[in-house]
Amino acid sequence: MGIVIKHGLYEARYDNNELKSQVNFVNGIISGTTKHYYDTGQLKTEVVYVDGIIDGVYKKYYDDGQLKTEIVYSDGEMNGLYKEYYSTGQLEIEGGYSFGEKDGLFKYYYDNGQLMRQGAYQNGEVSGSWTKYQKNGRAI
Repeated sequence: MGIVIKHGLYEARYDNNELKSQVNFVNGIISGTTKHYYDTGQLKTEVVYVDGIIDGVYKKYYDDGQLKTEIVYSDGEMNGLYKEYYSTGQLEIEGGYSFGEKDGLFKYYYDNGQLMRQGAYQNGEVSGSWTKYQKNGRAI
């Protein structure tokens, strides 16, 4: 028997028959949107691949379906917008990456939506001063 090269959409299932994953292959290489699910059937992750490399928006979800993380990838590296959310849906962190390194303004938030701290990164290193805030929004 020869080598089998995957081509098309492949699905895996949990023992309870809920969908576990959906992966698309083109000539044996992952391409397109790949999805993984919790055993409840709720979407867990959604990742875009181009020729076997993450290239596009990566999304991770809490088990209740609420968005947890959103990251832009380019050619396998974090390269663009980065966001993390509390389980309530409130924004927790927002910033950016450039070729796998934190770069630019990052903001961290309390669970009530108030800004906790903000500052910049350059090439993955803290750059300049950071401002911290109390939970009521007043600068420290």
